[in-house]
This record gives sequence, structure tokens and C-alpha cells, in this order.
Amino acid sequence: MILGLKKGHKHLEETRKKMSLGKKGKHHSAETRKRIREALKKKYPGGRKHSEETKRNMSISRKKYLDKHPEAKKKISEFLKTRKVSAETRRKIRLSNLGKQRSEEVKRKMSEAMKKRMQADGWTPMAKGLKWSEESKRKASVLRKKLLKERPDVTEKISKTWFKKGHQGGRQFKKGQTSTFKGKHHSEESKRKNSEAHKGRHSPGTGFKKGNIPQNKGKKASPEAIRKNSEAMKKRMQADGWIHPMKGKHHSEEWKRKKSEEMKKRMQADGWIHPMKGKKASPVARLRRLSMKGKHHSEESKRKIQKIQKNGMPMVENLGTRERQEFFLKNQNGK
Repeated sequence: MILGLKKGHKHLEETRKKMSLGKKGKHHSAETRKRIREALKKKYPGGRKHSEETKRNMSISRKKYLDKHPEAKKKISEFLKTRKVSAETRRKIRLSNLGKQRSEEVKRKMSEAMKKRMQADGWTPMAKGLKWSEESKRKASVLRKKLLKERPDVTEKISKTWFKKGHQGGRQFKKGQTSTFKGKHHSEESKRKNSEAHKGRHSPGTGFKKGNIPQNKGKKASPEAIRKNSEAMKKRMQADGWIHPMKGKHHSEEWKRKKSEEMKKRMQADGWIHPMKGKKASPVARLRRLSMKGKHHSEESKRKIQKIQKNGMPMVENLGTRERQEFFLKNQNGK
């Protein structure tokens, strides 16, 4: 400690300049640097850490300096651009940032900064305007299938992400968020305009564009395939803790009435008329229905009925509205 100076004493500006000029161009020897390093290690065994206040002051001071000296800012920028970071350093940076969540404001600023840099450099996506050839698509498909086959963990991760998001197009709402359109309804004019605007466009939830035909169009899955798909779907949904939104709930009478009226309107628009309208079932037909009240067909009976329907009679559920009406009128004999 210099004699005559007390702790907290500040040198005059003139004195500081003289001291600065006197030390300018001088460097500590290797021996001196070693002694300073050892002394600091003894004084701060766990490493010296700046307080939040000190760090804030250092940040403000650095920003002021760079604003006053743009040439220094440019020099630092050029150095950082050409600097090569080792694999070990990259690993440490990755681990330090792992699990951190940036705020929406920070993400927005980063996005804007990146866009500005890319525009300033005249950057354009290398695939912009290019279309994949059929050969490229085929190769990409083969590589993807190979990857998914060799890496079951990737397949599982994709599957979980798919079901978690519901694979729905549009905005994904987080828990607690409410749609800004909740409780509102589109006018008939808006509905008509939306309908016209979306005609010919593919659903955002699918990969099919206009003119593309699904590979399973016109094909019917076997009962065994349907059963397997159903079981696989249930397992995935149970694994994610999915519960049907209507489990344990019941529709209100008002909802049932509205649904019934809506269905009637659609059927009337299609020109559908109930085959028994204006008619009465014969006593024999009524007795036949009453005789089955409270009873159920056995598995054997169901199998026989299904076989008859497949071989002789068409499956009614596969017929259109008008075809179903004609079928009932043709086969109705009052029994």
C-alpha cells in the first residue's frame, strides 16, 4: 500500500493519465504473472465472482465504450466472425444453454436480427423455387425409412409428438389459453366466402394437394387390419394419458333436439323420405320386433346375418341416401 493513501482514495484525472502513460507498452513478465495468479487463487479459492450490481455496471460501461468507438465494435465483430470454436467449447456452450427457455420478446428480437443480417448479406434459401425430382423424392423416402427402421427411438419420439399435438393444422393452443373467437359465430356471408376461398385447397392436417389421390382410395381394410389399427391406436393414446372428452358425460336434451333438427334438415335437402312414412307395420311385424325385445343375437347369428348381407343383400350402410330409400321401398313387404 502506498504511504499517505487511504482505502477508497481516488487519484486525480491528471495523475491517472500520468500513470497510464507510464505503464503504456509495458508488460508483466511470466514470473510476475504467475505470482499474481497464485495470489488470486489463495484469495479466492472458489474463483472470483462478480456481484449482479458489478456485472450490470460492467455491461453499461462496455456498451457506452462501443457506442463511442464504432471502429472497436467492428474490429471485435470481424474477430468473432473468423474465430474457430473448438468442439469442447461448443459442447460447454450447449450444456450451459440446455433447458433454458427464452421469452417471446427475446425470440422475436433474435428473429428480427437474423432476418436483417440475412437480408444485408443478400442471402436466399438455396432450395427456393426448386422442385424435387421423382428420383430425389424416392431416395429421400428410402433414407427416411432406413433411419426409422434402425432408430426405433426416433420413431417413438415422432409418434409421441404427433399425438401430443393432435397433428392439427393451424395454431396450437397451450393449456389455459382461450381462442379469441370463442363465443362468436361467422355470418352466412362469411361462411360462403370462406367456402369459396378454400375450394380446391388441401387440408392443412394432410400432405395431399389438389389432384393427388390417396394410395388407399377405393380400398377397404379387412376386419383384422381394422382391429389391429384400433388396438395400436388405443395403446398409443393410453400411453399419453389420453381420455375421451365425453367420458362420463351425457348430452343434454337441448343438444339432442338441435342435433335431431339439423339431421332432419340435411335429409330433407337430399330428398330423403322415411320408407315407413304414412305406413303402419303389420301385427306380425310388430310381434316379431317385440319378440326380440331384451334379447341379443349370438355371435353365430351375427356371423350368418353378415354372410347373407355380403352374399345376397347389399349392406345398407354402404348405400347412398336415395339408394337406401329405393332399397327399403323395393324390399318392404309389410311383414
